Amino acid sequence: MNKVLFLSAFIPHYREELIKQLSKDCSLTVTSLDLEKLNLISLKENQNNSYKLINTKSIKIVEKFFKISIVPKEINLASKNQWDTIFAFYSLRYPHRLIIFLWYKLFSRKTNWIWVGHIYGNNTNFLVKFLRKVFLNSSDGVLTYTTEYVEKLKKDGINVDIQSFNNTSVKLEDIKILPLKNINNKMINILFVGRYQKRKKIERLIYLAKRREDVNLRLIGPGMETLQKKVRENNLLNRVSIYGAKTGEELEHHFKWSHIVANPGHVGLLVVTAGQYGRPIIIDNQSSHAPEYVIAEKTEQFFIDWGNDKEVDKTINFFKSSPSTIVSKGKQLSDLIKKEYTVENSVKSFTSFLKNR
Repeated sequence: MNKVLFLSAFIPHYREELIKQLSKDCSLTVTSLDLEKLNLISLKENQNNSYKLINTKSIKIVEKFFKISIVPKEINLASKNQWDTIFAFYSLRYPHRLIIFLWYKLFSRKTNWIWVGHIYGNNTNFLVKFLRKVFLNSSDGVLTYTTEYVEKLKKDGINVDIQSFNNTSVKLEDIKILPLKNINNKMINILFVGRYQKRKKIERLIYLAKRREDVNLRLIGPGMETLQKKVRENNLLNRVSIYGAKTGEELEHHFKWSHIVANPGHVGLLVVTAGQYGRPIIIDNQSSHAPEYVIAEKTEQFFIDWGNDKEVDKTINFFKSSPSTIVSKGKQLSDLIKKEYTVENSVKSFTSFLKNR
């Protein structure tokens, strides 16, 4: 069986199914940095020992002053073991991985090295582009988030095997279009799910509930308690509810309650989760966006400037007056998730790179 090392930045709960299913096809060791400070949910305890999870730490003083992460355990794992395949998330913020890669290419040619992830960052200067081209073209393949990113990498001169694993957290069996509770012209139930981060601009939703008494709001995710004081100060406890991290059936309960999903800032896997349960999503068109933005574009979800009250009100009013649109747009999103964005499809992309399967 293939001996595989997965050098990840972080392995939160939404990567669990990918790791579990991948471990059925190989002997898998996975690294993950500390999740607590990032408001991410850790993996459940791996009782079946289907993979080996190594918790790692970066050197704090280097991270503090140079804004890069050096992870000694990753260096130790890579140097003391011979791996058939290494999957490594690509980022210049982890320079030790680039050094490990060069060492393997020079002295251990039998190992497959596959770069994984978003690949592109905010920095677009010549050196960053040059290094990306050198390191990716020297590898045995690339796994990126969407088919659009595959095409972009090819246009940028990456000529190794590139595949999309359509970044997702959803198993095929967990996709279900939930029935829509009666919606009337009196109230609309709006849901946000995700960890608290400033770039997600969740405060905009509290402002919306303050402006409009016809809005009920639920905010779910780790770190969300940060907003509790703001809810109290605005006397919104009767219409704005804050919850901690929820998964599985607990999360499904909140989607049953919801009419629409709101994404007032940076876009991420919430698009996939909305599609999992058949709810449409309203996305901010002014913020920075992760690759999941493409999923919403393909399914013609609603894109507005969440900082523009008139645009927001127009969209909310439209949904209140058109329950059929909620159903149709939710189904449209769900159908694409079911077809392309499942863990099963992601695993196939990963296993296609395993050596001597």
